[in-house]
Amino acid sequence: MSTEIQAADRRSRPQAFSDPSLPVVAGPSMLAAVLHGGVTGAHFAEWPGYGMFFLTAAISQFVWGGFLLLRLFETKAAQHDPDVTPKSRSKKVANSVASWRSNERETVHRAADARRSGSG
Repeated sequence: MSTEIQAADRRSRPQAFSDPSLPVVAGPSMLAAVLHGGVTGAHFAEWPGYGMFFLTAAISQFVWGGFLLLRLFETKAAQHDPDVTPKSRSKKVANSVASWRSNERETVHRAADARRSGSG
């Protein structure tokens, strides 16, 4: 199957995280996390168990809201970029790392050559 057909197939399938009302769910979750985090200290003072509960609630709500927003943005990007697949993404990262390493090696060799020619 060609990559163009695969990309068109991905865009035509319904995406679980492409619902435009997702920020309406993620926003209040993150707001609740901030509010729970704000009262965590007072609850710790009352009893450490209460404080741990509010701290856990705050962290969970913030991570959940952030996850929803991240997935929404990733899904929107994938719908507009036909080359976004896990394999192509890891290839792009590997290629950029390999390019960076070769540039580093080249710079080190040039510096070593300059030192040798300058000292000789």
